[in-house]
Amino acid sequence: MDSQIKDLFNNLADSVRSYADTQIQLIKLSAAEKLAVFVSGFVSGFLLLVFGLFFLLFVGCAAGFYIGREMGSNATGFLIVAGFYIFLFLLILIFRKAIILKPITNLVIKGMLHDHKD
Repeated sequence: MDSQIKDLFNNLADSVRSYADTQIQLIKLSAAEKLAVFVSGFVSGFLLLVFGLFFLLFVGCAAGFYIGREMGSNATGFLIVAGFYIFLFLLILIFRKAIILKPITNLVIKGMLHDHKD
């Protein structure tokens, strides 16, 4: 009878160890998945940002030259484009909580809590 109880407790201890090891592996895999999703999202967002900035640079130059040609002075054209960029900057600065901080905060929270099984 003693050996049966001892075997039962040994089996129980082995099962608990196995369960704990499985849970640790699950946590590691879940963390690795979330890290991979974060890194891939960061890299793709960074690339979009770089290409977007190049686009804005070239469009701004083209608009500056075009407006400068129409106005008779390249300096005036680039000054008007710079004024437009300053206007956009001020709008973003004034409404940054609504258009930048809240959406990014919600995106990060959603990304951390969402299971990426798709």
